[in-house]
Amino acid sequence: MNPPAGPRVGPRDRLLDAADVLFRRSGVRSVGIEALIAEADVAKATFYRHFNSKEDLVVAWLRSPRARWLDRIRTAAAASAPGPAGEIVAFVETVAQWSADSAFSGCSYLRTATELRPVPPRVHAVVQSYLDEVEAYLERLASAAGLRQPLLQAERLRILVFGMLSLALVVPNPRSIAAAAGHAARFIVEDASQDVVRRG
Repeated sequence: MNPPAGPRVGPRDRLLDAADVLFRRSGVRSVGIEALIAEADVAKATFYRHFNSKEDLVVAWLRSPRARWLDRIRTAAAASAPGPAGEIVAFVETVAQWSADSAFSGCSYLRTATELRPVPPRVHAVVQSYLDEVEAYLERLASAAGLRQPLLQAERLRILVFGMLSLALVVPNPRSIAAAAGHAARFIVEDASQDVVRRG
């Protein structure tokens, strides 16, 4: 007797899953609608019933949990570090570990924005919103940690994180970048904390 089948995945989710696989493997620009349809095993009419264009699918993919790495990284950071200052360092170190993994295929948002030049306005809006979300998360932590100028520290940390994600794809030894990023995050937090003490 066969085991009961799991929940059936609908065509919209199959298209998003196909986008996730193909965009990571081959890049957003080079993957056409026909390839997405074949990977998802749906009819062309089904594709257009859910998405008006490939750009619609790209926007939906970037908004989906498939592309969003922030949620799982910050959950892991919060679980491994005591207090907001420790969470900042743990967040950067967790991103660093991810970027140094052999299966790392890059940040979906940075890759998409790099490939689609000029970036379509709707795609640009999603990418910018995500970058702002990362910075807002870091600013909340910096403020909760009592760091002076939390917005400035968040900007520095965001540059550090996204710079590391970009370099990890082209540098032969991404683990050296990961180690440097962890040291840099600790320096930013400790320097900002000491500045508070010096001015207190």
